[in-house]
Amino acid sequence: MSAMRMVLCALTCSGCNLVFGLDPVATATDGDAAIDGSVIDGDAIDGPPGCQATPGPGAPGPRRIDIASHTLKLDAATAVGTDHYLFGVDDTTTLRDAVVIRRAGATTEAWTVGGGFNDLLYSAASDATSALGVGLTRSFLGIFTGDAALVVKASPSGVQAFQIRPSNDSGASLSAVQFVDSTWLVAGRHQSGARVLVAELDGNAQVQRAVSVGVGDMVDVQVRAMVVGDHQVFLLGSAPTGRGFVLALPRADLLSGGWAVELGFLPFDGQWRPGELDVIGGLGGDSIRMRLTDSAGALIAAQRFDAVRLQLLTTSGGQTWVGGPVNGGVLLGTLTGDCVAATLHADLEGALPLAASLPFVDDGVTRTLYGTLGAGIAIRPVDATGTSTCGQLAQSVVAAPSPLMPTALGTDSAIVTLTTESLTSAVVPTLVTVVAGCN
Repeated sequence: MSAMRMVLCALTCSGCNLVFGLDPVATATDGDAAIDGSVIDGDAIDGPPGCQATPGPGAPGPRRIDIASHTLKLDAATAVGTDHYLFGVDDTTTLRDAVVIRRAGATTEAWTVGGGFNDLLYSAASDATSALGVGLTRSFLGIFTGDAALVVKASPSGVQAFQIRPSNDSGASLSAVQFVDSTWLVAGRHQSGARVLVAELDGNAQVQRAVSVGVGDMVDVQVRAMVVGDHQVFLLGSAPTGRGFVLALPRADLLSGGWAVELGFLPFDGQWRPGELDVIGGLGGDSIRMRLTDSAGALIAAQRFDAVRLQLLTTSGGQTWVGGPVNGGVLLGTLTGDCVAATLHADLEGALPLAASLPFVDDGVTRTLYGTLGAGIAIRPVDATGTSTCGQLAQSVVAAPSPLMPTALGTDSAIVTLTTESLTSAVVPTLVTVVAGCN
């Protein structure tokens, strides 16, 4: 840690922030008496003027969602208007069922989805009227032996469940989803992780098109996030031993003209802007942010954040939000230029099976951080700084440049046939309670 300095400071306040001091992009003079540009050199006064912890007033006290005799683990959250949909699992036993929760004003309702032999939901997205959660199911395989993908559609009218499997029983699961151009794009594992599966679904979870893609020599791959650009879909994933990758496929046919690169870290989340893919992920106990060209995955810039695990990177409400689990809780905050100001929520757990993006929802009216809290799910309203009214801890961290470079990988794409089956009996309404108070 010689290239970095860390100062911890406990503040006596109702909501204190955690700050990462990074050099600005050609806006301030550093201790080396030079305009730094995008260089991070770790000298005495890194960071633009005013890049300090400034706690907001904090949003009203949070609440907690409980389901009796259930141990809930949350993996994803999304909004349809101001309604929030939460997707996760009942972790009470090793043979888990999926859980779907809808929050609509003062109404909270829940469903379990599954048959008692491991049915999981990992990721979620929404269109104008419904939310879609994706994962895997092992409860309804019948004569088949490979995993099937689980797709759960939730709306004010209720919940529908489907399983999707390759026609040759080669096994599939889903762990990323986005809605674009009237189509649900989903991605995950194929052939026990030997290949990546990408498919387009209609509103009834019927498969419109699907491809299976090999990524270099990687095996046992996991797709952790999906980012959609104007003409491409980018899949962020990993293989064992810390190998992370980006796979880019054309939206036109998902087959021709794609590319892939190995990153050297595990990507968790990302966002696209014209000409650029911005990716954030983990390397050991630290975080890496890497910006790549969207045309070929060439390096633009890379940074390292010491002793934090950033798993969220999204722009919402005119701000770029980052966050993730750390020792002692979950942090959430905003990125302005190269300066990150975040709040540590010390009581929340970052328990995410696929180490995916943080469950954070900005519906245009309220901002809410969700997280596992004991056997329930915390509802943590936050203000524009990521601060709640619960007590917090402030920290300061100076970042360093990262020497990581992406390296090109080959790809091998083929069309695959998938079939969809409705799982009407898998959906069971469940009594849910909401506990008030600052937990």
